[in-house]
Amino acid sequence: MSTDNPDEQFWKIADEFILLANEKSQTAKRDLVSASMLFASSRYNAYLLARGSKSLDDYNARKEEVIQYFLQQYEKMLRDNVEDHAVNYDAHRSS
Repeated sequence: MSTDNPDEQFWKIADEFILLANEKSQTAKRDLVSASMLFASSRYNAYLLARGSKSLDDYNARKEEVIQYFLQQYEKMLRDNVEDHAVNYDAHRSS
């Protein structure tokens, strides 16, 4: 579950999600698109936990650790992207 060294495939998939979000933003409010993406991500991450668990007991034993991991990853990624937008404000506003 680590994204410390994302590879080319990571960036390609991320770009595809962003393109889809931009497409959906043509017919829906951006806030709704953002909320939908967050929900989908949380749903998929819960699925990953379930698929990676050997039993319900294992699932329950690991769920808080996994939640903390994803919260930390999201905060790091959000802070990195917010900083990138601050540094490149004009370029991001025009796209």
